[in-house]
Amino acid sequence: MVDNVDKITSKILEDAEAKSAEIIEHARAESREKLEASRRKGEAARDRLVSEAEKSSDQTRKKIIAESNIKARTIILESKERLIRKAFDAAESELEKIAAGKGYADVLTALTRDTCIELGGGELEVIVRDADEKVISKAAKAIEKEVKAATSVDTKISVSTDAIGPGVIVKGKSGKVEIDSTFKNRLELLRPSLRLKVAEALFT
Repeated sequence: MVDNVDKITSKILEDAEAKSAEIIEHARAESREKLEASRRKGEAARDRLVSEAEKSSDQTRKKIIAESNIKARTIILESKERLIRKAFDAAESELEKIAAGKGYADVLTALTRDTCIELGGGELEVIVRDADEKVISKAAKAIEKEVKAATSVDTKISVSTDAIGPGVIVKGKSGKVEIDSTFKNRLELLRPSLRLKVAEALFT
C-alpha cells in the first residue's frame, strides 16, 4: 500500500516537475519575446527621439544661422545708411559753404530764373532768406526778361523774405502752386537717385 502511494506520489511529482518545467520554459520564452519586443520598441523610440532631436537641433541651428544672417544684414544696412546719411550731411555742409561763398549770388540768380521758368512765368512771388533779398531784388528785372524769353509770358516778380535756407521758393499768383528750390529741398528731391550713386561710390 505504501509502495503504491509512493509510486503515485512520485508520478504526481514527476508530472508536476515536467509541467513546471514546461510552464517555466514557456514563461522564459514569453519573457524573452516581450523583452525583445520591448528592446525593439525602446530602440525605435530612442531612434525616433534621436532623429527628432537631430531635426530639432538642425532646425534650431538653421534658425540661429538665419537670425544671425538677418541681424548681420541689418547691422550692415544700418552701417551703410549711417554712411549715406553722413555723405548727405557732408553735401549739405558743402551747399552751406556755397551759400557763404563769392559765387553764391550768381548761383541764386540762375536758380531763381530757372524756377520761374519751370513755373511758367507770369506774376510770381520769389521768397528768399533775409540775406539774399538784395541779390534777387537787384537781379529781378533781368530775371523777368529771361523768363519771358523762355516762356513767352510777361513776367513780374515780387521779392519777399522768410525763414528758409539758402535757395529760393517761387509761388504763382494764386499762391496755390509753388516750387521749393531751396538747397535742402532740391537735395531731398535728388536723394533717391543720389543714394544709388553714393552707395556705389562707398561700397563698390
